[in-house]
Amino acid sequence: MPMATKEEQRKYQREWVARHRQEYLKDKFCVRCGSKEELRVHHKDRNLKVSHSIWSWSEIRRKTELAKCEILCQTCHVEHHRQDGAYQGGKGKIPTNAKLNSTIVKEIRNLSLSGSSNRDIARLLIIPRQTVDDVISRRSWKMV
Repeated sequence: MPMATKEEQRKYQREWVARHRQEYLKDKFCVRCGSKEELRVHHKDRNLKVSHSIWSWSEIRRKTELAKCEILCQTCHVEHHRQDGAYQGGKGKIPTNAKLNSTIVKEIRNLSLSGSSNRDIARLLIIPRQTVDDVISRRSWKMV
């Protein structure tokens, strides 16, 4: 049955994807430090990566992609990408365990204004693309 509005449909889809991700990660832990907090799925070899948007895929296709991954906590994930040079940081150093703050939000918006794609911004800051979309469209962080 179709949703009454597009916003209801998007909300349903976001919740559906979040449930699948949460279900997969519920018994997992960071392979580097053992943490069970703020887990991320990290592709071991970025050249083999098909996509990071796997949670809406069929189970077989999702399992195939997840076989190329390891589980890292946010801190270890950021540290890994800092070491391999994929993370450059913004105007200053962003703490590895940081949530969004006004400085990061301003950086996201400045990068967008300078022509960076939302996908590139998300990869640079190692945050979900949906978060970048929400910040730029002001669905979140309206006050900044």
